[in-house]
Amino acid sequence: MTADRVCGVLRTPGVPAGIHGRVTGNIKSSYKVEVVPGGILNGNIVSEKVVLAEGAIFKGSIDM
Repeated sequence: MTADRVCGVLRTPGVPAGIHGRVTGNIKSSYKVEVVPGGILNGNIVSEKVVLAEGAIFKGSIDM
């Protein structure tokens, strides 16, 4: 996913969710969530795999 700003609940069944901009809301992915350097996520993650890169900002909880 590439966007400047996203608000809401995101569901990405079967595909990875890559956070490159600012996301406010929860993310549910059956595969992987990745917050890249410079990405900002304010919300909760539910996913099998989670990658928080150095330089990423994350505030929330993770359920794996």
